[in-house]
Amino acid sequence: MQALKYKPGEKRKEIPQSISQMLEVMFGHNSSIKFVKVGRNNFFPMGGEFGRPFDIGGGKEGVTGFFSSLRPAAWKDGSLLLNIDVANTSFYKEQPVIDFLMETLRLQAQDLNQTLKPYHKKSLRKELKNLKVQVTHSLVPRTYRVRDIGELGADRQTFMLTNPETQQGEKCCLFMNYFSMRYQMRLRFPKLNCLMVGPQNRNVYVPMEIEAIPLVKVDHLDADSTTPEILDCFLTPELWNIMARVTNGYVEQRPVTPFSRMKIERFTDCENAGAACTSAFNIYMHQDRSNVPASMKAVSDLMNCTCFEKGYELYLDN
Repeated sequence: MQALKYKPGEKRKEIPQSISQMLEVMFGHNSSIKFVKVGRNNFFPMGGEFGRPFDIGGGKEGVTGFFSSLRPAAWKDGSLLLNIDVANTSFYKEQPVIDFLMETLRLQAQDLNQTLKPYHKKSLRKELKNLKVQVTHSLVPRTYRVRDIGELGADRQTFMLTNPETQQGEKCCLFMNYFSMRYQMRLRFPKLNCLMVGPQNRNVYVPMEIEAIPLVKVDHLDADSTTPEILDCFLTPELWNIMARVTNGYVEQRPVTPFSRMKIERFTDCENAGAACTSAFNIYMHQDRSNVPASMKAVSDLMNCTCFEKGYELYLDN
């Protein structure tokens, strides 16, 4: 990057912040497609590419991924330094709410033929409150956020059935009967508490057995869950993990985006730092197309003059 080339006594050239942000987005594009992205710079493969997810109990699993960030630097006449490090987090398992309930509360199927006991209900509320769940009985994939655990099961919980012509509540209907009439579905656990979902100003109840937990990151783990087995899995030597990612081809020698010809050509271990850095390549910024050398090529019309400040265009050394 020509703006990074610096000699003592020279005035530094200012690089728009949006340029650095755009380059970081470009380098994270493929990872965002292939892996689950958490935050801006953390990526987690769920298919076992960097090690299979491991069970940590309570309907959750630990996953190893990587953190990456890109920074311009005045190193070797201007380069982009790519930092890669190990990242660990936990996700809820993709499973039906019923399976999550039995694993979390350590219940058997025969225990679900009644409403939950108060202490079970309290524990489940702690786990499910504000968690997103998906309904499975409809062809439309609807997602709701859990507000609370209802007091009644589908065999006693009622709602006002709306007339499709008048759009007004016509009669009181049991959830158990509604699913039988509307979806020809016989609930296995009609006595089990319904979940209260959706906005606060609406009383929306849904039976647990028609809901599933999607792939959702766990916000925090209880101290009781941090067993030695979990720590052993999370504290795998970082350098080994980083080099495994490079040699497996998930970072090294891959195209950055469909629009760009940039590639990461070579990785160099950064001594005593759990990271890696790219070899240098040149990126040029010009405001006047007529001054661009013939050896330069525009990265893409999509990138030209559309996402830069002060009318800059981005060009890549051929």
